[in-house]
Amino acid sequence: TTLGRLFGRSVLAADVRECVGAGWWMDACGHELLVGNPDISGAMTSGEVHLYEGVITGVQWLGVLTPPAGTPVGAQFGYAMAAPRTPEVPDHSWEEAPDTPPWVAVGAPEIDAVFIYEVNPGSAWPLALVQTLTYSSIGRKSGRSLAAGDFNNDGLMDLAVGAPKPFGTAL
Repeated sequence: TTLGRLFGRSVLAADVRECVGAGWWMDACGHELLVGNPDISGAMTSGEVHLYEGVITGVQWLGVLTPPAGTPVGAQFGYAMAAPRTPEVPDHSWEEAPDTPPWVAVGAPEIDAVFIYEVNPGSAWPLALVQTLTYSSIGRKSGRSLAAGDFNNDGLMDLAVGAPKPFGTAL
């Protein structure tokens, strides 16, 4: 893969892999590093996200997350990313683990879309696409900024999607 002029435009630390003998909610393995590469130099692509894991000597490249087939060239997939903070489960008991697995949101603002990937422990690739959010008002750059958290205090993780054009909006 050729690194583009926007490689590193977004970075995200998130738990996206499961360690042997430990669940994702235990945070026993630390976090992986996701690095957005929304504009690949000299290539007609939609963008990509590089996945790295921490090792004793630094970080090790694991692979590349690409947008789904059919995503238009120039989508800028990876321009922004967000993931909810791993929940704290004090006694690490199975019964208290959250009901839903963690997820990662990846923005593609040039097509006004956000892709939601669920952490898929135990599979060959740790992230599986589960939903694509698209917005009818094309040209607003939806997905240019993203934030995850429990914004309405209902115990569920929410996703805020920034759409800066023409007047600036959070969806």
